[in-house]
Amino acid sequence: MGSEGFTPAELLGQDLATVEQTVIHDRFRLGIIIHLLLFGDHPFKGRWVGPGDSPDPNELLQKGWWPYAPNSPIQASSLTTPLTVVHPAIQDCFVRCFNTGHLQPSARPSANEWMGVLREAIADLKRCHKVKNHYFSKTYGRCYWCDRKKSLGVDVFPGIPTTQQTLVAKTTQRVKVKVDGLGQKATQKLKRFPSHATNVTAPTQLPSSPLPKVGATPKVRTEIPTTQISSASSISTSPPWIKRPWVRLGGIAGILVGLFSILVWLSQSQLEGEEMSLTLVGGGLCFGLIVFCLILVSLTQKSQN
Repeated sequence: MGSEGFTPAELLGQDLATVEQTVIHDRFRLGIIIHLLLFGDHPFKGRWVGPGDSPDPNELLQKGWWPYAPNSPIQASSLTTPLTVVHPAIQDCFVRCFNTGHLQPSARPSANEWMGVLREAIADLKRCHKVKNHYFSKTYGRCYWCDRKKSLGVDVFPGIPTTQQTLVAKTTQRVKVKVDGLGQKATQKLKRFPSHATNVTAPTQLPSSPLPKVGATPKVRTEIPTTQISSASSISTSPPWIKRPWVRLGGIAGILVGLFSILVWLSQSQLEGEEMSLTLVGGGLCFGLIVFCLILVSLTQKSQN
């Protein structure tokens, strides 16, 4: 591996294809990765305070210049998280990796050592009592993130302060209680809606759909009183039994018999006298029977009404 910024000083300038790399070299790369994860930036980077222009990153790495090296010409900027805010065990591992390990590569901490100190540091974390997203090391003694926000005006881990959370929860509860109370009042008003003032009837029970919004005019269903229906039906000019299908069928049959009698009368010249008499008598009896049935039906309907 020859990625820029991840190659240890002892391998810089060498042909990595012919050099045998060991776990000692990987420990340096591991230290770089952990620094990036904890502080968000490369350790061999900072504000140049030496003479002339700042050297390229590989030259800084080859000389072992990082903000916490002895007599280093680069310093941490005001935006860089200082090494002192993390647990002392983590500080010691970084010093061993980049200071002692620069001259003695075997002194660099192994992966097992890093895992042990990281677990120790996690157990030492404490949550800030002002902002729940802030955590700091107990050994540091105070919330670095609150101090950073106060000095720089920027919070890299913003969150709702616990005092505001409590206020928001109480306000939400009060609003919920008021809304529930208004809903119950609206329900009671709907139940007490007068049904005798006009031809409007109030619902006997509330629908299963959600209650209407507070302040909205309730929608009610209008019904025509039965007295108006009965009076309207009494105004009809024809009796209701006339509209029955079988009564109409009987009337049509009577008309047909009458037309048959007329046709027979018109064609009497073609029939003999005795046949004509029988035909007229049969037609008259049928017509009389139909009229009798209609009268009987009319009397029956009137007696039922």
